Amino acid sequence: MDINKAKEILGINKDNFDENDLKTAWREFSKLYHPDSQNLSDIARFQEGNEAHSILKDYLTKINFNADYVNRKILSLNTFYIANFSNVNIPKLEIVKSIEDEINALKNKYVDQYNNLKINNAEQFEQEYKELSAKIDQKVSTYLNNLFKEMDSSYVNDPEIKRLYDITKEEIKSQNNIYSIYDLYDKYMKKVEDYINKTPLTLEYVKDKSDSLAKKYIGEKAFYNNEAYKRILTWINRLCLELGFKYKDYNNITQFEKFYQQIDQKIEKAIIEYRNDLLDELKNEKLSAKFPQIDVIINGAKMNISGQTNISTIYQIYNETKQEIEKSIKNKIKEELNYQTEVFKKDPNYDFVKKVVERSMQHQIETYYKQALNGTLENNYQAKYQQTLYRIFQDYQLLVNKKQELLGELEPFVGQPYAINIINELNNAKEYEELERANVKAYEVVEKLNKNNKEKQIANIQSELLDKLSAKAKNSTPHEIRQSLAILDSALGLLESYSKDQLDVNINILKQINFNSKLEDLKLIKDASVQVSHYNENEEDDILMIDLVRGAGARR
Repeated sequence: MDINKAKEILGINKDNFDENDLKTAWREFSKLYHPDSQNLSDIARFQEGNEAHSILKDYLTKINFNADYVNRKILSLNTFYIANFSNVNIPKLEIVKSIEDEINALKNKYVDQYNNLKINNAEQFEQEYKELSAKIDQKVSTYLNNLFKEMDSSYVNDPEIKRLYDITKEEIKSQNNIYSIYDLYDKYMKKVEDYINKTPLTLEYVKDKSDSLAKKYIGEKAFYNNEAYKRILTWINRLCLELGFKYKDYNNITQFEKFYQQIDQKIEKAIIEYRNDLLDELKNEKLSAKFPQIDVIINGAKMNISGQTNISTIYQIYNETKQEIEKSIKNKIKEELNYQTEVFKKDPNYDFVKKVVERSMQHQIETYYKQALNGTLENNYQAKYQQTLYRIFQDYQLLVNKKQELLGELEPFVGQPYAINIINELNNAKEYEELERANVKAYEVVEKLNKNNKEKQIANIQSELLDKLSAKAKNSTPHEIRQSLAILDSALGLLESYSKDQLDVNINILKQINFNSKLEDLKLIKDASVQVSHYNENEEDDILMIDLVRGAGARR
């Protein structure tokens, strides 16, 4: 859009129009086409007019850009922010001097002492002017917040002061001029001071101040699981109580307020130290070296905790930050362990060990996290976890092998109902834990079945040997009977000491004992005893015979 088109849209007929002409034309145009207008409201037309207004405004800035234009703009900043329109004598404030210096710096950059233009660049000036305005706005905002803090700290619980407090705050928020803001603030503070000086000190007033101090620094929510928090909480509470104890030492509110301010400053200083201590606790150089992402979390905590004076809020931020750090580290460890696990997912047995792998991962995440905190986490923890996975798969294979072994041992008892149930359970067990439980149960069943079978075999051979001994005793001397009893006792002792496999091997040997020949029976016992004793083959048979006879004699 060119200049002539823009003038036509806004209805400007003059060739040499000025800012007043542009303002008048824009006002009339807005009355007709503004979206809020009840006349000829037309959004498209209004947008077109808005563009035309911007073009003509820039045009006037460029053609009229000179030292006087710069001075007018600078004057508008001075008037808006730091001109003293108050009738009272207000001292020059620090912030006013700061803003004044920055405004003068911009002016001196473009206009010299003789009111000549030094830089003929309207666009550059407008940009720097805009940036300076935003910077001053930020300074004014900070100044307001500081004044509000002072108003809050001097607040007293009185309906009239409360009303004045609310009104003054709203009026201050609507101002941009520093002196107007200070004037409102100064009037409020003087009224508060006057109220304090005229009001006698009461126990209720002291209690309200003590409660406000506790609310300011402690809040409603407390965290008793932290020792440092409990210490500073107890200390603040003690100081708040001290306000009440000192009640009778002061004649009026002014004297009491001075003591209150001392307590207030003392607590705030201690809280700053407490805040810094918590931030130091969050720092861990070794941890940051392995997990750099936690630095971002800690920096965020610094920003959130900076300026906070309520210990509950401070601790809550600290605690939430610790939890966020823990979560971040654990997620990173989990990511690394998941990467190691991906390789094992291709194993055909993975589905059977999946639950054990997942549980192992959770356990290792907790273990590695604790190691990370105390600085003992090794750089190759991923490889160590891989070894853990290998062991899980190896253990599963051992369980499968043991299952087959147990099925083999159960095969002779397949006709018994108890054996059939455990065989079915073994065959149905596929997952690691199911298989582990089934193997343990099957082992106990096998032991019980073998024991029962062993007892039956021993009972049978015992009966058989006793029958032989009874038949032999009819025609034997007492000495021969004693020897036969000794042989029988040794044979039965061997039977009790045998394992299942040893019993199966030696039972037939012991069945050959017939009590007819001492030497032959002793040789049979010797052959059978090799399986269970440290018998020395170099010793003579008579030694065994002596032991057997001595044993029989001792029993008698």
